[in-house]
Amino acid sequence: MKLFKPVLVVLLLCISASTFAAGVIRLHPGNAKTINFSSEVATVFISIPEVMDYKVINNHKIVIFALEEGLSAFIVYGLDGNEIYNKSVDVVERVVKKDVRELRAAEEKGTDDE
Repeated sequence: MKLFKPVLVVLLLCISASTFAAGVIRLHPGNAKTINFSSEVATVFISIPEVMDYKVINNHKIVIFALEEGLSAFIVYGLDGNEIYNKSVDVVERVVKKDVRELRAAEEKGTDDE
């Protein structure tokens, strides 16, 4: 029963995160994602360059890549100056599976804090 609460919390966080994820691109440090645009790209803005960076491949394609943990705005403008893309990029470490394993191990050893 002690393991049930932490697992439930993790599941609820995952559900909440997927709901929130509609406007978010989630990457792990070192990962990259190609984004294609039907309009021509003129300008790219990122709010925190320590978190992510990008490379314009051509007028319709940008690759973004994660550098370190954090949240950065990623906005793309077309030739007319209008915004054609706006997402947050959430760079997170891969820890959820490890945390669940640690919780299970603690439960088996009887070292849970409850």
